[in-house]
Amino acid sequence: MVPWKKFVGFGCVLSGSIYSIQKANAIQAPTKVHGDKIVIVGAGIGGLAAANALRAQGFSVEVFEKARALLPVGATLALSPNGVAALEAISPDACDRILAQCITPEVCVIRDMNNEVVKKTSFIRNKARLLVWHILQSELARGLPVGCLHLDRTFSRYDVDPKTREVTVVFKCGDGSEEVVRANCLIGADGVNSAVRLFMHGEDPQKINHDKIMFRANLSRKNVESLLPNPHEIPGEGVQFSWSRSPGELFSFREAGQDSLTFTAINYFGHAELIENSTEIVGPSQAGCDKGLVKRASTLKRRLGGRKAILQKTFETYPPAVQRIIDVTPEEAIYVNEVMDHPVSASWVD
Repeated sequence: MVPWKKFVGFGCVLSGSIYSIQKANAIQAPTKVHGDKIVIVGAGIGGLAAANALRAQGFSVEVFEKARALLPVGATLALSPNGVAALEAISPDACDRILAQCITPEVCVIRDMNNEVVKKTSFIRNKARLLVWHILQSELARGLPVGCLHLDRTFSRYDVDPKTREVTVVFKCGDGSEEVVRANCLIGADGVNSAVRLFMHGEDPQKINHDKIMFRANLSRKNVESLLPNPHEIPGEGVQFSWSRSPGELFSFREAGQDSLTFTAINYFGHAELIENSTEIVGPSQAGCDKGLVKRASTLKRRLGGRKAILQKTFETYPPAVQRIIDVTPEEAIYVNEVMDHPVSASWVD
């Protein structure tokens, strides 16, 4: 475990880092003030797991999240034995609740473009369990006391006092006001487009672009069963259906827990001439991502009409079974992002 007492004693900011740390800008006078020893930006799995673990060690922790609500979104996760061990160490009660909602994957049925079965792969040896991302998030959030998790708070900036090493963090609230929090330690757990990391370095980190686009959606089994005419197109317990035309592209449809079905679809940006006669590439329209990617995504959405239209166009040459799955998926359930990585961080502490 990271020696948090060492960090907290001196005051610090923690985040995934790539470039040399630059000096933070000065913080204006606070509009609201309250003090906590550790502030975590981001209520994803990493931020909430850190909050639970730190509280178990006796630290006072508050988590700030820019989303207005924790919604049932996200991909399917594979929870491996070491992941279960980590959860049990953080919170045995939360671990029991999470495991009760997992399913054990048994087989993956791989089909070709004619919808013919070409291979069946067993998952039994993997010893992993599957669950939907938001279940893990909600159970970790449930383990925090009332008042510990603050929603609708967007990270703005921070400053470290050179004498006391106290960290002052400013958040923008949904009503337009600012909230200022003082702590001994700030942890940036706000994802691949981390605003904490961006402020720490003063510039966007270099990203490794894999030239792929990913779609994800969570669906209610009851709703899907009522809309799909062929029950054989719906995965049973522990089953995953996958279609792949060539390496690098895939459409997978699986059971992921109680009344939950999810799909993950990956393909290349230029597939099916989505961006014909244009130098623009599809990308996510998320805060913190490259401005070029936002422009590319906006352009494609204007041409095709939204996330579902992009998904349909991207996989239009796949079997009718895939098209029917997409057809019964609500627009608001579909999430799209670019497949990318960051280089290994050279520094992660300010």
